[in-house]
Amino acid sequence: MHQALYRAYRPHRFEQVVGQDHAVTIFRNALRRQRLGHAYLLSGPHGVGKTSLARIVAMAANCLDPQDGEPCLTCEACLNAQLYTVEIDAASNNGVDDTRDLRERAQFVPAMGHKKVYIIDEAHALSPQSFNVLLKILEEPPEHLIFLFATTVPEKMPPTVLSRCQRINLRRHEDAEVAAQLVAVANQEGLAVAADAVEWISRKAEGSMRDGLAMLELAASYADDEVTVADARRALGSVPEEEVAALLAAVQAGSGEAILDRTAALEREGADFAQLSHDLLDEVGRRMTAAYRQGEAAAPAFWLGLCRELLTLEAGGVGSQIGRLSLESRLLAAAASAQKASAPSAAAAPVSALPIAVDTLAQLSGGRERWFDILLQGASARHQDGEVWIEFPSPGSLIRAEQEDARRLFEKGLEQILGRSVQIHFSMSKGR
Repeated sequence: MHQALYRAYRPHRFEQVVGQDHAVTIFRNALRRQRLGHAYLLSGPHGVGKTSLARIVAMAANCLDPQDGEPCLTCEACLNAQLYTVEIDAASNNGVDDTRDLRERAQFVPAMGHKKVYIIDEAHALSPQSFNVLLKILEEPPEHLIFLFATTVPEKMPPTVLSRCQRINLRRHEDAEVAAQLVAVANQEGLAVAADAVEWISRKAEGSMRDGLAMLELAASYADDEVTVADARRALGSVPEEEVAALLAAVQAGSGEAILDRTAALEREGADFAQLSHDLLDEVGRRMTAAYRQGEAAAPAFWLGLCRELLTLEAGGVGSQIGRLSLESRLLAAAASAQKASAPSAAAAPVSALPIAVDTLAQLSGGRERWFDILLQGASARHQDGEVWIEFPSPGSLIRAEQEDARRLFEKGLEQILGRSVQIHFSMSKGR
């Protein structure tokens, strides 16, 4: 039977684990010195190797012929890991009765090996009552017992459990690490994959090695010969790159009509709007980073605003819940902001405008908004007839001031100082 690539190329030794050197070092040293703890919490995003690492630890702890902390993979214990390793999916076995049964069985020594290892995946899904049942055995564990908890949401774990575990955080893989693994797997499998396709899939995997391998396999199933970027996009339901660029150009131009025309055409072509939202967010993130690095004054503010709109959309909708209307509304909101930003800027403060001490504004926040005090550093303000002109020394300060929470504080403080409603104009200091 064919085995999925992410399963076929799952690491079985510490030396095969990619990108988690700190975790590998901790476990190998503990095994070499025979100082392996009784409970560990492996936390991190999905697809970064939490369960794989836990299985390697279980084998290495019971291996009959360990080699520098590594399991040999050939002895009887390594070949029969199921006799001393118990894997539990807490998402579907989270009841208190399941945990009581676990606690009772944990008292017995394993049928083979030195240590009985419990690997509890998605550990945060256990109920509070289940965690309470585990506390006693975690506090005074039998000599033969090891718990390895794996979770993507460590903040949902009770403090009483966290304090009894050694916590190891696994990081997202870098794009280059995912790409290198994809190339290695493709070579072993005899798959022809274009370099730009590897780069695109690596970026889409977002640090998850498992997702990267799954995407590669899907794209390879779609392609006739060499896997190209176009093959990968079609297999994963992504729209062509030029469509993403055209849609972003319409948003940047503030053209609501062009946005509606584009989304209508994409719907007729059967586009997946959840995937389109993700593609847009990926491209916007890259452009925002480039704009900041190049020191552009206005562009970062636009990309930051659009990025927030798309992040809000993704946070509010899960997968297929993101439809055409919800995406259109976010893009139209960003386009309206772009149109407003491109409107002729207000004239500079007249010479007769009176200065305002920005220190007074900082005091009105009562010291509760430290970021607001920092924002005001180096700023200057003048007013006349209900209009206020505030200049900032850097593009970053100007961008932050334009955000809704900051503008609200400015309006509130200035209305208190001037005793009337105000119209505020933000700009860069002269000479910038």
